[in-house]
Amino acid sequence: MRVARFVAAIVALPACACTSPESGTLRPDLPFRIGREEGLTAPRDLTVDRAGNVYVFDYGDYVIHAFDSAGRALTTFGGAGEAPGRFQHLMAIRAQGDSLLALDAGSYAVFDLSGNLRSHRPLADTVTCDLPRLFTDGRWAAACFVEATAELTLTYRNADGSEERVPAAYALGEIFPGVEPGALFYINPTQARTYLYDYSCF
Repeated sequence: MRVARFVAAIVALPACACTSPESGTLRPDLPFRIGREEGLTAPRDLTVDRAGNVYVFDYGDYVIHAFDSAGRALTTFGGAGEAPGRFQHLMAIRAQGDSLLALDAGSYAVFDLSGNLRSHRPLADTVTCDLPRLFTDGRWAAACFVEATAELTLTYRNADGSEERVPAAYALGEIFPGVEPGALFYINPTQARTYLYDYSCF
């Protein structure tokens, strides 16, 4: 049982100035589009390294594609599976220095920028969240659906996946009538649009 995900597929890199996560300075516009012509089926998350290379996680085949700043393919790595370096439910990626961090539902992996596995650490618990934010020290934060209580929580997790704190939570039944603890919960597109407009969560 889980919340249906309504994260739009990344089919293009919009022409916008992007902030470098390491320097805080504005980067130039990314001048290329990412779509099916590069063999992507369901792009879900992306990150940019200091050299302007772009790493995209493809939810369709559980691999990470790397492109240079002109959009030329560099390498592909990962894939579905339980072995170190492969993914069961990849949730987020982040380029950090000369490494690429990858948070899976049950593990935390570090690759070099060519896709070679440097380290792999199982998490204390299996956690499925939507697009977590990875911090440089290995901690992360995300919105997670808690099935037992029918709540959506903002959870901060330690590097091993254990919960550090929950600074916010709300009962989904207050927004979506009929949602009760332990029940299957899916948001259809109409409900999602209504929620976004009513609560200005853009």
